[in-house]
Amino acid sequence: MSKINTVQIICRKETMSCTEAVAALMTKEDEPRMPSSALFSLLSEYTIESWTDTKIRAKSGKKVADVILEFDLTNKTATRHHQETKARGNQTANPDFIVEWELL
Repeated sequence: MSKINTVQIICRKETMSCTEAVAALMTKEDEPRMPSSALFSLLSEYTIESWTDTKIRAKSGKKVADVILEFDLTNKTATRHHQETKARGNQTANPDFIVEWELL
């Protein structure tokens, strides 16, 4: 992930879905092989698996990975868990490759 990035996540209880919008500015400092800076954006949809007074958990099953968003409503924290999977036909995926972000 680039050093300069932002994310916006909106969850809707009425549709039991979340939308995540990520923008990242990749510079030569992030990747020296890049000829110039580049702005990347990504929009992802998640299905809410559970929503209680204290926690929201949403999942997106992409071809290469399962991505899970968890919101602790009591402590006002959020995490994003990415784990590669072969479950949807991507045989080069490595299930041992896991990335977890704490979203601020």
